[in-house]
Amino acid sequence: MMFIKRIEIGQFGKLKDISLDFKPGANLIVAPNEWGKSTLIDFIFAVFYGMDHNKADLRSSNRSRNMPWEQDSMSGALFYEAAGLAYRVSCEFGAQKRLDHIILTDESLAASKEIDGEPLGKHIFGLGQHAFNQSVYVQQMSLALNVKDDKQGELLHQLASLGTAGTSDISSTAVSKNLKEALLSLSSSQRQNAVIPQLENERFQLQTLLTEAREREAREAEELLELHALNAEVEFLADRVRTSERQLQKTEYLIQLQNLQESLREEHAIRNQQDRFRKQLEQLESLQPSVSAEEFLDLEKVIRQLQVESSALEGNSRSLEMEGGALQHELNQAFSKSKTLDPDAGEELSFHERRQELRRRDQACDKEMRAAYARQQQKEMNRSRIQEELTGTIVPNTEGQEKKYRILGLALILLAFASALLVGFMWHPGAFGLALIAGPGFYFFRKSKEYSSVRVKTEEKRIELETSLTKAETELAAVTAEVGQLEAELALLDEAQNLLEDEESQILQRQQEARVREESYSNNLARHLERRTKFCDAIDSLLASYPYLNTDAIVDKIKSSQVLPQLKDLEYSSSSRMPAYPAQLFEEETDAGKRRYSEALRLFKRFADSYFELNNYVQDLKQSRHQLREHLRVLSSGQGSDRLLPAAKKQQLLEQAAAAGFPVTERDIAIAIEEEEYPEDLNKSLAGSKQELQFSRNRYSQALSEHSKKQAHMALAYRYSERSENIEIRLQEVDERIARAEARVRQLELALKYLAAADEEMRRNFSPELRKLTAGYLAKLTLGRYDDVLIDRDMKLQLHIAGETQFREAEYMSGGTYDQVYLALRLALSELITGEQAPPLILDDVLVQFDEKRMEAALDLLAELSREKSARDSMGESRQILLFSCHERLAEAAESVGGFDIQRL
Repeated sequence: MMFIKRIEIGQFGKLKDISLDFKPGANLIVAPNEWGKSTLIDFIFAVFYGMDHNKADLRSSNRSRNMPWEQDSMSGALFYEAAGLAYRVSCEFGAQKRLDHIILTDESLAASKEIDGEPLGKHIFGLGQHAFNQSVYVQQMSLALNVKDDKQGELLHQLASLGTAGTSDISSTAVSKNLKEALLSLSSSQRQNAVIPQLENERFQLQTLLTEAREREAREAEELLELHALNAEVEFLADRVRTSERQLQKTEYLIQLQNLQESLREEHAIRNQQDRFRKQLEQLESLQPSVSAEEFLDLEKVIRQLQVESSALEGNSRSLEMEGGALQHELNQAFSKSKTLDPDAGEELSFHERRQELRRRDQACDKEMRAAYARQQQKEMNRSRIQEELTGTIVPNTEGQEKKYRILGLALILLAFASALLVGFMWHPGAFGLALIAGPGFYFFRKSKEYSSVRVKTEEKRIELETSLTKAETELAAVTAEVGQLEAELALLDEAQNLLEDEESQILQRQQEARVREESYSNNLARHLERRTKFCDAIDSLLASYPYLNTDAIVDKIKSSQVLPQLKDLEYSSSSRMPAYPAQLFEEETDAGKRRYSEALRLFKRFADSYFELNNYVQDLKQSRHQLREHLRVLSSGQGSDRLLPAAKKQQLLEQAAAAGFPVTERDIAIAIEEEEYPEDLNKSLAGSKQELQFSRNRYSQALSEHSKKQAHMALAYRYSERSENIEIRLQEVDERIARAEARVRQLELALKYLAAADEEMRRNFSPELRKLTAGYLAKLTLGRYDDVLIDRDMKLQLHIAGETQFREAEYMSGGTYDQVYLALRLALSELITGEQAPPLILDDVLVQFDEKRMEAALDLLAELSREKSARDSMGESRQILLFSCHERLAEAAESVGGFDIQRL
């Protein structure tokens, strides 16, 4: 039994990171609309049969339909068990079929392989994609079978084989198809590679070739006769060309002998000059050291180096003189003055005196500063005291109270006197006692005066304190200004001391720099004198090495054979070698050193002039000898490519003439010249011979060209042409092959005739087993209402109602009955055409149009097909069932029926 254990989807359609586990028996998966049930079913189908090409029609292309938005890949894994072994199928699907990868892994052996040929479902179930789709795989609203969509006829072939041979592995339709294909491959004129049309075409072509070959062979015989005539003419003209060429060679040989006479005289003169130059060079090479030695050739480099050294010494001497003058001036400036000018007094004082004066002035200023600080502190204390008194003196704000008391007192007094007078005159004299009311008025009036007196005194005291405070602040500001002046003066004194120290430090630094420069100058002067002495020694050594160069006009003396100076006759820059000059600062050089250097320069100049004069003379001799050799080379190059000299060239010509049978002795040569057409002018004879030779060659070339063209034409026209006798043999072979192919066609037509008759007999008894199984499943699904069915070749069904005699077409039944009929047919097909590893039944909402009773009957049937208690029962082999639905009522019905593992998503 094969069953799916688990599905893991990384990204497929709208599903992402989804995992589902399934049981070996019946599984019901309930999920709402748009959850992705159809996408999950598409994934199962893609695992076993892959995905189609990326089509524009989303409903017909599972790749386009399930590819996530803005992505170009899908992935997932399916785990299943078959024959007790666990397997894992890892899938990755791209935007194109070539990017798909399906890998099957045997988890028990840990072995993997990629599925790249036959689909995995074909390998496991023995079902092709269309047979799987028409039997165990039912998408939503697709229960009915449409065998016309099965382009390969796979399902019908298997059923036909089942009806005739009892097995679905043998197909009469496939045999018939193969026979027809073989017949078409032999005789169809529409097939590109059909055998008989090709052979007939080949026979026609061979007949045409045979006619052309016979005509071509007749033309070939005529052209062969023309070729023999041209060959005889070419041989005659070739002999005439050889005779003309020999006469031309003989004339050219005589002309070369005449031309060599002048070259022989020129060669003799060059040989004499070479002997003279060789003797002069041998005389020069006899000098010791020799002028051809490598040391003499390298002497120019030594002279150039000494000349450079002389120029460097001259420049160094001038630099030292300028540096000595500048150093003397710097020393005078650094050590001539030991005093400096006082900027205040305008007198010259020493640094110590100026330092003492600045120190004295600093002490006096510091003393005044301390006194000013004391005064400033006293003034600050006075100002603080006055400010504290001023802060403590507050003028009372009693003006309002004074005014109130004054008005109240005056009012009481006036009221008392007015009341007393008015009442006393009018009623009783005792009423004048009311005048006592004026007493409080006088009290208030006096209290007002007291407040006013205290306020005025306080104001006067505050004004006095403010005046004192202003005076104290003025005095404090004056003392502060005095302190600032003293501080500024102290700062100026400090700055003057710093400037004095800087000036003294600069003078000391200049003196130190002058001493360092003095020491450097002394070292440079000593090195210069030592270098000059070495230069003089090098000159003396050079004079001793080449004594014959210590003279003037050396080339004239050599040419006139005068005696050149010897080692004992040499004069040097000094008679005795002097030690290195011990220079002292600012001392003049000794006359002996100067004289030696001057004498060395004079001797070196004469030596160098003699060397370059002698070297140029030697080079001229070598150049002249090279020119003579070049002249000889030119003479030899004028004698031909072998570059022989005239004498050798003449000898070579005579040897070649003897070999060719030409005259070589003086007498024979003279006779040969007389035999020429123009003896007095051989060049004219040569021109006539060339003209005759050219005429003969032109005729020969023309004849040879015609012969070659004719020969090439025959070679190209007839070499690769097939002979008529060979074509006749090939034509006979093609006729025999056509006869055999036609006999084979007759055999195939006879086989098709017998096979068609047998197939027609089989179709009359089309698959009774399928009819029986479908009827049994339909009776269970319809609760016994329909007990038989008829199935035609296009899988159209007719139903028989129990108790009736006629059949009714399924298309005219209700939607629920229609689905039940084709569900029964699919169950029967899945049992008949599957092999040992029966695939799971994958059903998507196939019970949606069933009523409650028939739904329970269908669930009971599916549970019965999937139970595990026996490998096979009366209804067929047990298998896994994956039923998908979006209706909760189906889950409730399955719970009541039992036998289902229900998952609600």
